[in-house]
Amino acid sequence: MATLLVLCLYVVALGGLSDGFLANPGDTNEVLSEIQQVREMISVLTEQVRSTCGCAAAMTSRCPDGWTKFHNSCYYFGVIPKSWQDAEVACERLGGHLATVHSAEEEKFMLDYVKRERNDLVDLSRGYTWIGGHDFLQESNWMWITDEIFNFTNWRAGNPNNGGANGNEDCLDISHDGWNDNICSNRLNYVCERKTFM
Repeated sequence: MATLLVLCLYVVALGGLSDGFLANPGDTNEVLSEIQQVREMISVLTEQVRSTCGCAAAMTSRCPDGWTKFHNSCYYFGVIPKSWQDAEVACERLGGHLATVHSAEEEKFMLDYVKRERNDLVDLSRGYTWIGGHDFLQESNWMWITDEIFNFTNWRAGNPNNGGANGNEDCLDISHDGWNDNICSNRLNYVCERKTFM
């Protein structure tokens, strides 16, 4: 009910805004100001609805079915081994991307989940799991699939090593003994990530 009320108020606010577009199609600053006012009004009305109806819990962020929430992200643990590229495509089809890791806490969450899954399933990946790191663009310049630079790492001893003489390990896997650069065509389990929604 509260969500419906907020949606109705949003539609009314947008209706008033569209009238402003028609009245002054050339005044960009005025339109931007009106947009900001509508955003502020929606924020205030949303808070009023939350506080008066006691439905704040119903409006908390959540994840799609089959995903697990951790902080402000949702995680999907793919247990059918895929190449790194195929895993990223699978994540995109689910509305996300291969997971990025920005803290030891986030890494521990993922690895604990993977460990539990290994106990429940036959794990064809032996605990090695794709996440969204790669050095495709420049060797040894690791970045996330989201184009972010690494701000946290946990490389396994001697890694990244690009496969030694092979020189073709450009994709990142994690396991309980750390991060490893791996051959992208290897088929591993994977972790997808997406933002929570209301």
